[in-house]
Amino acid sequence: VLQLFSINIKSSNGGSKTSPALCQWSEVMNHPGLVCCVQQTTGVPLVVMVKPDTFLIQEIKTLPAKAKIQDMVAIRHTACNEQQRTTMILLCEDGSLRIYMANVENTSYWLRLQPSLQPLQPSSVISIMKPVRKRKTATVTTRTSS
Repeated sequence: VLQLFSINIKSSNGGSKTSPALCQWSEVMNHPGLVCCVQQTTGVPLVVMVKPDTFLIQEIKTLPAKAKIQDMVAIRHTACNEQQRTTMILLCEDGSLRIYMANVENTSYWLRLQPSLQPLQPSSVISIMKPVRKRKTATVTTRTSS
């Protein structure tokens, strides 16, 4: 490791001068360079786009602000026009689901850089194997006279 630095996040409401602890780190499957985390004290999710010389942080805020976020997941999927998209789905305390689409220009750095980093498409042909049927062995009954 050549450089180690702290991530400083400025509060958007002018609150505490110290950066909140970040927890619940998770990567976005099939999207290199994109990770998610949560501010420990506020529960606000963050999306972090990592590039070689910089990183971008996007705070995800819900409206109304009273809708606390319970859980989140980010997925990479195929859109209707066969283009790959990254979507974040948030489950709020009131039971609502909030869906956010990632900005392609800001989040596709690694995907544009090397096509080999593109996720592989699953094969359209799936072979179905039938289970091998076991033959029942014939039972021979014999009678004995007494």
